[in-house]
Amino acid sequence: MPTSTSNPGQKLASAGNSSSVLAKAGLDVDLKRIAVMLVVGLAVGLIADIFTGQNYQQRVAGSQAAPRQGPKPPPGIDARTAHELSSTGEAVLVDVRSAGSYRKEHAAAAINLPEYVLAAKEKDAGVLAKVPKDTHLIVYCSSMQCSQAARGAMLLNTLGYAKVSTMTGGIEGWKNAGLPTEKGQENDTTREEKK
Repeated sequence: MPTSTSNPGQKLASAGNSSSVLAKAGLDVDLKRIAVMLVVGLAVGLIADIFTGQNYQQRVAGSQAAPRQGPKPPPGIDARTAHELSSTGEAVLVDVRSAGSYRKEHAAAAINLPEYVLAAKEKDAGVLAKVPKDTHLIVYCSSMQCSQAARGAMLLNTLGYAKVSTMTGGIEGWKNAGLPTEKGQENDTTREEKK
């Protein structure tokens, strides 16, 4: 059985044969010129990385990160602070969960403005029409994992309410803090939803 041995001379000859095959195909390829261009290109890239302090991954990551636009997320406040502010009349609690969830249980004295009502920008619907634009609104949903409060707060900002906060922890955080809840009450928005 013949064994193949690697001979540098044979490799060089076969490379020469490749060049002649390319030349016969009408492709005048100067392999040395291509190799020099590749080396120069790599060297320029490495030098640029050294002088800019960025590597390829950093440039790509930077180009993919879109600048954040639109309203900033509202500040979060804890349940006890929210309770104090609503109890003294300094703020209004806004439950952005569905009317069904609101009827099951909600923070005492909270009004229900489901997120979809806000998303539809129904600013004259029910309760929202009665809330002055300078009112401090504290928005909450079900829990820490719920994002409805942040979305609802930003929607309220777009409707002209400048003083909007979110309550961290949602109704779960409210109950865990031992704060009062109510059940079964409806406001104008939840009554309209039933129709």
